[in-house]
Amino acid sequence: MSKVKVKLISDTLRTVMMFILKVFRGQILKRIDQVEDENLYKGVEISFIPIEEIVVALNDNDPDNQQQVKDITLRWINGPVSNLVGEIFEDLIDKNKNDHIKALLKQILILGVGTLKIYTDDQEKNNEQLNQLFDAFLESPESKELVLNHVLKPLLTKVINDEQVILDIIEIIEKALEGIHKNK
Repeated sequence: MSKVKVKLISDTLRTVMMFILKVFRGQILKRIDQVEDENLYKGVEISFIPIEEIVVALNDNDPDNQQQVKDITLRWINGPVSNLVGEIFEDLIDKNKNDHIKALLKQILILGVGTLKIYTDDQEKNNEQLNQLFDAFLESPESKELVLNHVLKPLLTKVINDEQVILDIIEIIEKALEGIHKNK
């Protein structure tokens, strides 16, 4: 049995809704622009994208409104939302003075936005993609740098007073990690 499209919104009502959305959007963006917070402005701006697309989808000839709304929402999260999250993290990284925190935030950005994109893309094998993302993280020079110099070293300096002992421990672990990578 095939689905018959029931238009939830008439063409006239859709036109009126789109007009109201555009006016409302313009008014909100005008007021937010005065706040001088670029990320807030972008966040509000992109929040209108799926609303407008959903209004159109509910009035088209495709009978599967539920799937259309799901696709629109996932595409929106995968694109504009994850891009904005990335930009916000980049701002945080740029503004931070602590190199340890910067290194950590960079990796959180890669893993966080990568995970968000994996779970909102159109590929079904999320666990496989997530494993690939994590493996790439583990094998990257940046992860080694993060773990050794931005996590382990600061931790060791809190419990060991001898800088040379700390450097020796880091070197031993670094050589062990190199050995693991060579054996792969």
